[in-house]
Amino acid sequence: MIISHSLPGIKRFLQPLRTWQPARLTMLMRLIAGFVLHAGHGASQSALARDESRGTHLRTDFPTLDDTRWNRHIWFRRTASEETMGIS
Repeated sequence: MIISHSLPGIKRFLQPLRTWQPARLTMLMRLIAGFVLHAGHGASQSALARDESRGTHLRTDFPTLDDTRWNRHIWFRRTASEETMGIS
């Protein structure tokens, strides 16, 4: 399965992730939903940072692989007061 996306699509996906609040869910379901949203947000932020295609993630606006610049890991951390992303 190949996931195809572009800059406008990634930004459209991120918007509801930033504002969605679980309603009428049990505490366990809220916890799981929070983990899923956090993972989705981090993956989307990483996709925004990469200007290449890698693995099954195809950027339609950057269709080629770039090992020289992007053979690295992107990490993402969010706290109540800030979001941090780094490349190592």
